[in-house]
Amino acid sequence: VNTNGKADFSIHKKSINSIYRAYNQLRDEHARELFGRPLDELTVAELEVVFSVIPTNVSEVSTIDDTL
Repeated sequence: VNTNGKADFSIHKKSINSIYRAYNQLRDEHARELFGRPLDELTVAELEVVFSVIPTNVSEVSTIDDTL
């Protein structure tokens, strides 16, 4: 995610939340395929399997360019 100091925080937060929702949707689909149950019904061990296959990898970079 590329951010800058002039960006509206609420827009930034909505963007980040959308990314995390997408991760959880993928994890839920994988859980249903692998275990036949949605993510919120898995055991801790099953959750570890799903999260190891689909880890969260989000990084934020702040731009310094004042023209943005």
